Amino acid sequence: MARPRMHTGAAQRQRAYRARLRSSRATGVESSPTASSIASMPSTARWSALITQARTCLQSVQDEMQSYYDNRSEAWHEADKGLAFEERIELVEAVILAIEELQNG
Repeated sequence: MARPRMHTGAAQRQRAYRARLRSSRATGVESSPTASSIASMPSTARWSALITQARTCLQSVQDEMQSYYDNRSEAWHEADKGLAFEERIELVEAVILAIEELQNG
């Protein structure tokens, strides 16, 4: 079965791409060091950069999951799927908090 089209044309697809690009810039994903620059860093700085990069990625995941959750109906929120999804969001948040403790400790 073919997947339904998300965008009606190339212009709409390009607008969606640019919006995702702006969103990733706003969250600081591109400000994370690249893999090649991380490999040349001293060990402590390299580990710190990798931890920061992981936190940034997880924050993006949490934001997207929360947006997905918020866009669902109240009936979905109260159903088993909604409750399970909310627990997953909380787990991601717990991991982010653990990473913050690691960075500050």
